[in-house]
Amino acid sequence: MRESLKRIVDDYNTNREVIGDCFKWEYSVVHPLCAYIYGTYGKMADAETIQKSKEIVKNNSGVFSSFRGSAYAPTSCLVSLSSDPEGEIRNAVETNELLKKAFGWSEYMSLMALMIKKLEGSNDLDKLISRGKEIYEAIKAKHKLVTGGADAVMSILLAMKNSTVEEIVTESEFIMEELKDYGTTGSRQVAALVLTLSDKPAAEKCSRFKALFEGIKERGKKYRRDESIALLSSLAVMDVDTDTLLDDICAVDDELADKKGYKGFTASYDRPMRTMHSAMLVSLDYTPTGSDDEAAVSNITALFVVHQIIVFSIEMSIAMANMAFII
Repeated sequence: MRESLKRIVDDYNTNREVIGDCFKWEYSVVHPLCAYIYGTYGKMADAETIQKSKEIVKNNSGVFSSFRGSAYAPTSCLVSLSSDPEGEIRNAVETNELLKKAFGWSEYMSLMALMIKKLEGSNDLDKLISRGKEIYEAIKAKHKLVTGGADAVMSILLAMKNSTVEEIVTESEFIMEELKDYGTTGSRQVAALVLTLSDKPAAEKCSRFKALFEGIKERGKKYRRDESIALLSSLAVMDVDTDTLLDDICAVDDELADKKGYKGFTASYDRPMRTMHSAMLVSLDYTPTGSDDEAAVSNITALFVVHQIIVFSIEMSIAMANMAFII
């Protein structure tokens, strides 16, 4: 394993332990996302700072705010990394109100509200939101029943592309059809929108996505055909050979297999989720660093995609628990 990737994995496991202690009552699936957040900043989690940030978030958002629920832990972690945590959350709450007026309530929008200022387009926030809304409505017109908050976040990112709304929707529809064997309509739509973010040829992006998905299976690893596929989309558009990406994913997967939370009968994360986390960490190693738009879009995309997977996992856990109770 490359030294840079090994360092990311080691820091991730250390941060995950700290975060687990800080958020004992949160779903464990949230902890990897928080550890990823610190990885994007190249920082180590500090329990005392996180505890202070938790209180700041609580004091500046209502009980039913989108900054609570599955977004509470990652919001607290993002705020803990700010030099002005109170100003950070207050600004995010104001921005979230603008997003809510355009797209409706969504727990996904809370993280976008915190991160959107990193985008160049946020200099004219009203224009960015307006164009994002136009793209969102065009997508919704095609797939009304499965279009929601996740697609709204992607629409905002897509609003920064130098493409017409029609071109964006046409390409995403083509990609969805190409990925018809890899997930449900809803999961494929988000994966397609992630791929559409890239200016690479659509056929090439689809080919790379398939190579990653099939390559993971061929190497004896497991990967789900659900919301997790959007993370492979973010990897597929990177300027890295797919075999190299697969080697890295497998190396990280093997490393995580012996770590707390991933091993034994009481593991918090099963094999498919472990592979997804491995892909997440590999994406972090190849994400461009710095303050430019490419780095910002890459980080926001991966952050959002992992959050979406977490929300889906929590919803499935609740549904299964309710079903077991009824039976």
